[in-house]
Amino acid sequence: MKDVEIYSPNQALAADQQGTIIEPLVCPVCQQVNQCAVSAGQPIEDCWCLSASAKAVISDKLRTELKGKACVCQSCYQKLSQ
Repeated sequence: MKDVEIYSPNQALAADQQGTIIEPLVCPVCQQVNQCAVSAGQPIEDCWCLSASAKAVISDKLRTELKGKACVCQSCYQKLSQ
């Protein structure tokens, strides 16, 4: 579970630096459902990210803005990992 940052569904919705609300169930890259099990109230063991074999390269700016707030979806993660 190293390098996996967990969003707690009990946390209030966050806003980015421009004041845009960050929805924890929406991928911040493509704006589609991110399938995050934890954000949906399921155990971390059910999340797709635990089986991800490559490590995505996410910009420092995006990582900082979204840390602990929203996950990228599996499709964007795979694209960023190439």
